[in-house]
Amino acid sequence: MNFATAQPRQLYRESCCYGISVPRSKATFTTCSAPFSVQHSNRPLDSKRRHEGPCGPAHRQRGCISASASTRRQNVAPCRAVETQRGGISGFAEEAYRLALSPEEATQSLRFTEVRDGKDIRVVISAVAEGSAAQQSGVRPGQRLLTVSDPINTDQDLEIVPGTKVKKVYDTIQLSRATEVSFQLSRSSVEDDPSFDMAKAQQGINLPQTGGTSQGTDTPSYTSARPQGGKSEIEEKYAKRMEMRDEYMNTEPISSGNRGLFAFVFALLIVPAGIILAIAFSSGYMDTISNGVQQ
Repeated sequence: MNFATAQPRQLYRESCCYGISVPRSKATFTTCSAPFSVQHSNRPLDSKRRHEGPCGPAHRQRGCISASASTRRQNVAPCRAVETQRGGISGFAEEAYRLALSPEEATQSLRFTEVRDGKDIRVVISAVAEGSAAQQSGVRPGQRLLTVSDPINTDQDLEIVPGTKVKKVYDTIQLSRATEVSFQLSRSSVEDDPSFDMAKAQQGINLPQTGGTSQGTDTPSYTSARPQGGKSEIEEKYAKRMEMRDEYMNTEPISSGNRGLFAFVFALLIVPAGIILAIAFSSGYMDTISNGVQQ
């Protein structure tokens, strides 16, 4: 019995924005091999039965079948299929699922980064806010971002191809006009590999200092990618921003009690003018001006 490796369906792709924009409609991708039969004239042949073909009985037409292999079709019977969305990574069907969040929730609860994944640089989840809807949906650090909904054409997805910059992902979320932002994430994580090292995977990648902003006085707690040495980078940046804000707000404003400061400013403005006038009077320059005006 012959076996063939199932190939993913070719998807129509249209260039748009940062990646590939394709209509969002469900499709089934075959992910394993299965027995096949040869088909002539749109009638499937059973390998266990004898059928008459263009070269005679089935057991005598092997040579004819080999010669005409380029002109026949193979019917592949899938033994397992993964339901995913059009717009996944071209060339293979990675098992994935879709997550929908409001732009505000996505900005506050998800953090992304770029890592070396094999020979490519991919965008992955770097941190998930604890207790958020994303974490309750099963999102975890290291999952690959496959698509994100188009901020303009909300019924389409942008394919996050290898090499996509993480800044473009943040910009896409912030520019979204819809009430929800849809993500397609891989079920697997780069951290499933015990030898994976986040710091090593980010070496040589110029990562922007960008991310979501949190409102309020409390910083959210994140589940971050390993290794996590104490506080995460996001928490440290947030604490530094809050410290700078507190220092600015606690600065003593200029008030009526700062008489010394006011006296210094007054002297700085008035004393030079007074000196100039005194010199003009003593030299008779002012009398000359007065006589000229009277004449």
